Amino acid sequence: MQTVLQQQHPTRIPVDDFRTEMNHLLINSLAPSTQKAYLHSMDIFVKFRENHGFSDVWPIPLDDLTSFIVYMFRKKLSHSTVSGYISGLSYFNKINNLEDNTQKFVVRKLIEGIKRLGGPNQKDTRLPITRDILEKLLRSLAVICKNGYETKLFMASFSLAFHGFMRVGHATVWIVGSSIIKHAFGEARGRPGGVNLGLQRMGVNIWWQGKCGGKVLDMKQQIRTMLKYEDPPTILVLHIGGNDIGEKSSKTLCELIRKQFSWMRQLMLDTVFVWSQIIPRSSWRYSDNINAMEKCRMRVNTSIASFLTKTDGCYLRYPDIKANELFLMKDGVHLTSLGNNIFLNTLQGGLEMIIRNLGINLTFPDCK
Repeated sequence: MQTVLQQQHPTRIPVDDFRTEMNHLLINSLAPSTQKAYLHSMDIFVKFRENHGFSDVWPIPLDDLTSFIVYMFRKKLSHSTVSGYISGLSYFNKINNLEDNTQKFVVRKLIEGIKRLGGPNQKDTRLPITRDILEKLLRSLAVICKNGYETKLFMASFSLAFHGFMRVGHATVWIVGSSIIKHAFGEARGRPGGVNLGLQRMGVNIWWQGKCGGKVLDMKQQIRTMLKYEDPPTILVLHIGGNDIGEKSSKTLCELIRKQFSWMRQLMLDTVFVWSQIIPRSSWRYSDNINAMEKCRMRVNTSIASFLTKTDGCYLRYPDIKANELFLMKDGVHLTSLGNNIFLNTLQGGLEMIIRNLGINLTFPDCK
């Protein structure tokens, strides 16, 4: 039986027609104003190259891009204008399937520098936070905050930022791991506190990175990639290992995880590291022996928790999550909505406690 396409189009379509239609679709993928802006950015860049002796090379070399950004800064263009021009160049790279150097770390940092400076002649008039200023800030919280609990939270946040030599009003948390983290992020988006778990009131920003089927050996590349785009975080929560249980012995798995933390510490000297407990399952990837897998899970959690809390790290536990249909989905691995909310509540409480106690050898919740 002939398909509808065969009935309606019995003759071959010329290749040139395909190309014409493709170009038509690509052109209409952008709003007219965006098309005009991107074409203008290309004109400006071409003239910059011509006037400063740069070769007409594609993809755009990184040196050309950084020089172009410095040129725009010297011309006193605003941060938004510079970002718009670079976005236009990025579009031309991607649409022509070329390497896009506009996403390089140094390019992003140059643009961020323009945003912070505001212009070549603008001076930073902010005062450094001294101990006297910190004490004044802490005293004012009782008048500003809604209740005693909020006052203590801000006092902890300000004190941590000051004594930990952090940037004012900015504490970053990375939560990295398997699909458990990916699904938790999805659940967090619909909660009142959002993806920052309500901790934005303390100046905390959370970056979630969950990988389906993620294993311990996958984390090194994932962390390397994140460090290309951001500075090391204040706190890094690692939730990994569940997909390795049964494939490796508990001894081998513990050694791998310890090596992972040791490697990360060499790259992120000032970061507080947190081990997020491997949660129970009713189904394991490499074995049907649930009891044996549960014993392995407990051994790994205990070993890594002991290792980390003895070296100024922290340990998050999930004692309320059980391996049953109330907390686990039908696959026996991923969390239900209730399970995810318990997981997120524990993360939120643990992170608050870590900030309040400066992240020293903490286990949360401590059920002793």
